[in-house]
Amino acid sequence: MRHWVSIYYFELSDEALGAKLVCFGWIRVSAKVRVVLVGVYNELAN
Repeated sequence: MRHWVSIYYFELSDEALGAKLVCFGWIRVSAKVRVVLVGVYNELAN
């Protein structure tokens, strides 16, 4: 019984970690995209 609980908990925490990584990745990507867009906008404005 204990073994199954630990496996279930590990999978759950692994999934949560994956979700955090995906979320963090999206934040980083969107930040980079924003920087690029601002740079392009400044180039066009000048």
